[in-house]
Amino acid sequence: MSIFIKLVQPAHFKDRALPLYVRHWKRVLFRTPNEMYTRNASNITFYSPHPILDQVASDILAGLPDGMRFKRDVCVFVGVHFEFGRLWRLPGFKIAVQTEHLFDAEGDQIYGRRQTFPKNSRVTEFRLHQALRFSDAMLDFSENSRPFYEQRFGANPTVWKKLHFGPHIFPASAVPFLRGEGKPLFYGSVKGNTRRKVVLDKLQNVRILPEEIFGEVLSEEIRKAPTVVNVHNGEGVYTEAPRLLSAYLHGKPVLSERLDDIFIPGEDYALIGQEGIGWDTVFDNFSRKVVQNYAFKSFVEKALAQSG
Repeated sequence: MSIFIKLVQPAHFKDRALPLYVRHWKRVLFRTPNEMYTRNASNITFYSPHPILDQVASDILAGLPDGMRFKRDVCVFVGVHFEFGRLWRLPGFKIAVQTEHLFDAEGDQIYGRRQTFPKNSRVTEFRLHQALRFSDAMLDFSENSRPFYEQRFGANPTVWKKLHFGPHIFPASAVPFLRGEGKPLFYGSVKGNTRRKVVLDKLQNVRILPEEIFGEVLSEEIRKAPTVVNVHNGEGVYTEAPRLLSAYLHGKPVLSERLDDIFIPGEDYALIGQEGIGWDTVFDNFSRKVVQNYAFKSFVEKALAQSG
């Protein structure tokens, strides 16, 4: 109760004079909903605070069957390392989606590196805590993230009932393979990322899209390409699930650095440097795996069933 008293009393206070948690709660309580990108279909609505996250929301939504309805209205908050403020108070079943890489497959911490959370990591942790508090279910794209929650929440049963891990964002029905022409395609951030630029320069035979391309323009470029290239933002082994999703929706296999063990190189994707890959076979293998095991529709239905 005291936190709310502190918030309403100091019209004469400067924000800098308030403790960090109070300054943050002022933003949480008074952030306006129109700062969000919103997408909806039937009785599910996606909220995201950044164009890249809005693209993720758009791609997840594209994989849902036309006209389908869940048994409850659903709100999905994509990118909960950002603030969502008063939107957490919306009615309906609330799903928090944690998109950032916290640990890699070897257990090395990615969280806190400059490329991952360039701003105050304590504030980011606070936001993840709030997402767990206010949501009914939370999806973290990576099984590698478990140590982050174990270190902070121990065996808290309420937390672990809400938490789900894995790239559960794919369509529930198979997408057909679409053969393309020309060079493999990379899209994403390169500017300021020395590691990614070095890897792409070595590949040479890759077409790199300008940054900040989204929506139908991006879709058209992916449709024309023979395959999508995935290069990690930083060192480590992990999986960029949103890029795999956007490639899959357009019928494209992936040429990538090593991903998590749930995807097998040479079978579900082509490892950079591998030769003689049958792209249609790789795509079909990947398609069977994600439709059977990582469909967003199945994830939502399971989370709803667990909530009672």
